[in-house]
Amino acid sequence: MRRILILAVMVFLFTGFSAASSPADADVQNAYNNELWAWNDHGPCSQFKICAKYFDSFGANITFGDGSVVPFAHVQRLTTSAHDCIQNAKNNQLANRALAVEWVMASQIHNKPLMEWMRTHPDAVVAALGKIH
Repeated sequence: MRRILILAVMVFLFTGFSAASSPADADVQNAYNNELWAWNDHGPCSQFKICAKYFDSFGANITFGDGSVVPFAHVQRLTTSAHDCIQNAKNNQLANRALAVEWVMASQIHNKPLMEWMRTHPDAVVAALGKIH
């Protein structure tokens, strides 16, 4: 009986972890489409009041599929282009994936629903960054 219980726990942990660590293909595609748009937008952020807002003032955290929860860093977009935001994200995707997600969110700062979607789908955002060239 004990072996069955241990085996059941191991299967649960393994399947739970693998499901949580891989984002849905549709989510990755959605993130990719929006990141690609931003990658091709070289114009500066034009609304200073929105672009000057610090991400930590949005008051939310980023929760990844592996269970890690990361608070927002003290980041501002200012006049940075959407392209530069994606470049900053790509520069941080290996060292600090939460910061990478914030930079992708910054590329969409004019679209609050999309920014929130990106905050709640950080694994898809990071996976899509690998497709941007």
